[in-house]
Amino acid sequence: MKKNSSILLTVLLILLISIIPASTVVAESQDSLIDYSVTTLDSITQSDIDLVMQNDAKLLLQDMQNNPTYYGIKTRIENLSLGSCFQFASYSSSGEISYADNIVYYPVCSKGNIVAILSLCKSEGTVFCSLGIDFAPTLNDLLNRGAKSLALVDDCGTLYAIDPSNNASALANVNTNRLLKMNKKENYQYTLIAGTKNISKKEDPSTYSYSSYRPGDILSASSQGRILAASLTTKVLAYPIVDQNIGGIQYPICWAAATASIARYEIPSLYYLTAKNVCDISGHAYSGAQNTDVVDALEYFLPVSSGYNISCASVLTQTKIKSTINNNDPTYMRSSATINGTKEYHGTALCGYQYSSTSFLIYLMDPAYACIKVATYSGGQYKYAFGTYTFTWVDSVTIK
Repeated sequence: MKKNSSILLTVLLILLISIIPASTVVAESQDSLIDYSVTTLDSITQSDIDLVMQNDAKLLLQDMQNNPTYYGIKTRIENLSLGSCFQFASYSSSGEISYADNIVYYPVCSKGNIVAILSLCKSEGTVFCSLGIDFAPTLNDLLNRGAKSLALVDDCGTLYAIDPSNNASALANVNTNRLLKMNKKENYQYTLIAGTKNISKKEDPSTYSYSSYRPGDILSASSQGRILAASLTTKVLAYPIVDQNIGGIQYPICWAAATASIARYEIPSLYYLTAKNVCDISGHAYSGAQNTDVVDALEYFLPVSSGYNISCASVLTQTKIKSTINNNDPTYMRSSATINGTKEYHGTALCGYQYSSTSFLIYLMDPAYACIKVATYSGGQYKYAFGTYTFTWVDSVTIK
């Protein structure tokens, strides 16, 4: 992570919520956002972004446009487009501003509204991308309720959208030392420099110019059923979504939410199960847990006597991912990142895959945002961006 207060005004850029012609994947040039004068192996560059937009990102966007209901988008979407990219700013208690030069985000728009977030992160020379509704509904709601601009801030693993009056709306949290009142506005502790912002609602998109990537058609199709290109092989589970909230407050119980979702998928009569239920039944506090706790909780709902075999495992290979999903079994995925000197973990549930001769994608249920996401899996690894941090899939709990 690079600290450079002199680039504050370029880090917090205006993000344009507008419609771009549907026939191409287009986005604004990153030259004004990223300081290419100081780079490392994992600094994301314009050429990185160009390549991703022509390949992996195109696949992700096509799948969302063709199958919006699977991602939790309740209305038909047309003419998906990308707004200008943005980054989360990280503020220290002394007022220093930093950003992760290996991470960028794009708002995915339809009919002038933000419907999803496309995130790119570069790690060990590889660019990983993921797509889901994530915090898009909150951003869209704030902008539509009159916020003229918003700044996005990562406060040690807690994400906020801040308006010009310095009111902070919570987006998500992976910091196990904090509880988070979702979408509740609070006065933020850091004063924003006047005029800085990175999201803005614009009324006339025709006043902005975009530089386009090589044309790649984003298909328009019916949202009924999954519509797939002939060259792709896909298997997705009709998977339940479970959040990690209790009484409107987000607790660090992603593991319990993922456990509840797995149990609900395997035994539909458990449709009522929540993350709180899992904690209460297993006698676990509303806090983080180890994979052995996940095994114990799953064995309660999916006992050996019923033919289930639950066990801890490493990161799944492509072959194992396919065989597991083909057997109609989800997998608990645990990912980690070091935040403020502490290793933090986040639990999700693997629920599908898609592959071709050139790419391999995975689908997962993310309880932090309570949504289904699709993401790239490369070199035996899955990594994703959360604010200014990069999480890496480190181990699993499998069902046989």
